[in-house]
Amino acid sequence: MLESPLRKSENPEKNLTPRQLKFCHEYIIDENPVYAYIRAGYHKRLQAAQEESLKLLNLTKIQAKIKQLKTEKLEKALNRQLRIAAELAKIASPGRKLL
Repeated sequence: MLESPLRKSENPEKNLTPRQLKFCHEYIIDENPVYAYIRAGYHKRLQAAQEESLKLLNLTKIQAKIKQLKTEKLEKALNRQLRIAAELAKIASPGRKLL
């Protein structure tokens, strides 16, 4: 059985620098490592950003934080869809008087 790189008790933010954490948050916006690297405040030179952003993405702690952020983003989207579906069901329910 494969073990998850992120155990429930571990906090991936604990070992990240503020800039690395910002990179993770920026990365999940558009999944473009170069632009995320630049927006996080690292080098603005394209060549350096291309090389260094890939190095960051290969770090296990970065991968774990990105995975956590993507999971949270997906859960929020699913919850929003469920709320919308519930509201639509209320509106469409028979027997409800419309004004």
